[in-house]
Amino acid sequence: MHIVKAIILFTSLLFANEGSFRGKSLNEIIDGKIPVSYSHFISEQYNIPISQLNPQRGSYLIISPDNMIDHLGDFVSFKKSQGFYVYTEALSNIGSTAEEIKQLIEETLLEDPMLEYVLLIGDVDGVATMPSFYYGPENDVTDQKYTHILGDDFFPDVFIGRFSIDSISELIVNSGITRLLTVVCIYENGVLVVQNIIIGNKEH
Repeated sequence: MHIVKAIILFTSLLFANEGSFRGKSLNEIIDGKIPVSYSHFISEQYNIPISQLNPQRGSYLIISPDNMIDHLGDFVSFKKSQGFYVYTEALSNIGSTAEEIKQLIEETLLEDPMLEYVLLIGDVDGVATMPSFYYGPENDVTDQKYTHILGDDFFPDVFIGRFSIDSISELIVNSGITRLLTVVCIYENGVLVVQNIIIGNKEH
């Protein structure tokens, strides 16, 4: 027993100064639940078999302009059918800046450690503006900063995506809600199961 504790302590110290999953120690990982989408990352990062983990489907946070919230019903139902607990938040309840949105994501993660995915609805400018972070001399845009919340590292604490659309019609048709549901259903009921889907329109 003393040997096992010594090994765990040594391993914890080994990873103390490296990237970790949300700043958690090895003991916290082994003793608790983890979002299923992080299973392989955690297994490799902490050098423990997946069989010793307790992966479970987590939650899904959608942040949207106010006028699009009522048009997310089918997508929310689809995500719930996959086992997610789904939150929807209107932008007017959060604020108008990227930092305020990040604060909401952080608060959600602290209240719900099983948060897996965040989906932003809207482009960085235009009618349906959803703010982002800018960097570099060319003012390039990135949503990655939204995912750096816990721990002193650059590993994402949540997965993040964005429907870059400017109107409700784009949300329903061009952004892929209808096509996304169609494609996933076809492949899940067929022989091939697609794990990664990239959807664009003729302009992208």
